[in-house]
Amino acid sequence: MMPLREYLYVDADKVRSLLTQLDGGVAEEARRTEKTIKTTTGGVKSIASHERNWGTEEYVQKSLADAIYSDLEEILEVNQLLTEASSILSSPEVWTNGSLQRDMPPGTLIRVTSQGSLFDARYVGKLFAGIGSTILGLSKIAPQLFDQVEPRRPGSSKTKGGSRQRDSSSPPDSSEQIEDEIKDFPTLTDGDDLNPEFLRAFVRIARGVFQPGLHLSLLPCSNKSYAVNIRLQEGRRHLESDPEMVFARYGFSPQQWTVVGTLGCHSPGKENAVPDGSEIAQAFVDGDINRNKFAQGLNAYVEHFARIGFADVPQYPSFSLVPLAVYRTVGTNNEILPTSL
Repeated sequence: MMPLREYLYVDADKVRSLLTQLDGGVAEEARRTEKTIKTTTGGVKSIASHERNWGTEEYVQKSLADAIYSDLEEILEVNQLLTEASSILSSPEVWTNGSLQRDMPPGTLIRVTSQGSLFDARYVGKLFAGIGSTILGLSKIAPQLFDQVEPRRPGSSKTKGGSRQRDSSSPPDSSEQIEDEIKDFPTLTDGDDLNPEFLRAFVRIARGVFQPGLHLSLLPCSNKSYAVNIRLQEGRRHLESDPEMVFARYGFSPQQWTVVGTLGCHSPGKENAVPDGSEIAQAFVDGDINRNKFAQGLNAYVEHFARIGFADVPQYPSFSLVPLAVYRTVGTNNEILPTSL
């Protein structure tokens, strides 16, 4: 039996572009027309005549969308353009001996099936905001569990329900970050570590390390530091774009995913020397700015932050993958039992 696939993500635009290059186009519609004409004439001209027309016309317009992906994958396999990398990446040595960078340069089409987990900083913010609201509500019902019923935060005034009051001179709502959704709440008597600033700090780190959006990290080998980093672009045929819906259905624990895509880039490397700024200094000569040198100097700092995990770039020896499709195999192993009469 053919395995069923549940697609989490399909970049229909990229799939259609590749399929057009390989197969000369993508059929979006089909039309078939049949028509028959029979004419009978007798007697005086133009007096006795009989004419009969009949025919059929069929018109079908196909919205292929996600369905064209299976055609593309089949054509890639037939033309040996798709590298099955699952077994290759299962070896820890491949990640560090240079063969991965040599045999799979950027742009290589690969397919990887392994355990992977989803992450979205927006969902972390929403989840922690819900925890804060729960604790705030609980403090009204069981105040004996808390050090203080009304939360107090230095430098901010209290409002009903413990939420922070916005100063009239503060920026508009557009300047707020996702951690601002976590309201002030009282501290549990036996839970000093669980406080609003503690949760906000976690969200700030999550938002800084992972830009808001749905991320997938595949872990194809035993060393969990070696990962394939995938960021799923919104508006590209997500089954669910709402973070709460994604995690409510797929959970937090790793599960087996298959990703097909092009290798985006390898990590900058493991050297961790802090740039000295000389390249940026060379960009300013005689009052002019050398745009290329300035960009290269800034990129040196970005690569440094990527090596220590502060930037949303693959960390050595991981690499990024530009996904065409992300799916998992679905089905059931349960036997269908006869219904009792």
